[in-house]
Amino acid sequence: MPSLQVAGDLDYKDTLDQISEIIEKYKDSYQTIICGDMNASLHRDNRRRDQNLKEFMSNNNLSLANRYPKAPTFFHHNGKYTSQIDYIMFPETTTGILNSNI
Repeated sequence: MPSLQVAGDLDYKDTLDQISEIIEKYKDSYQTIICGDMNASLHRDNRRRDQNLKEFMSNNNLSLANRYPKAPTFFHHNGKYTSQIDYIMFPETTTGILNSNI
């Protein structure tokens, strides 16, 4: 996902829109799992990209596989800031995906 230093919120939203198109295109053929560094947090509300990520999940009916309590997955090099930005998401309608073998 675009980072704050590389791209603005419009590029971030555009990337989410592209992922939404992929989900829509393959929803009848495949179980789509989205995972990685989303460069946004579901535990904040004050940043536009955090809101965009929440809207993306809602619009695509996605659930989190990592429902563990808020735990940092990002540590700023200055040691002062942490956040949770890494997520595993899958369609809410998918059953048994957490118990699957890959």
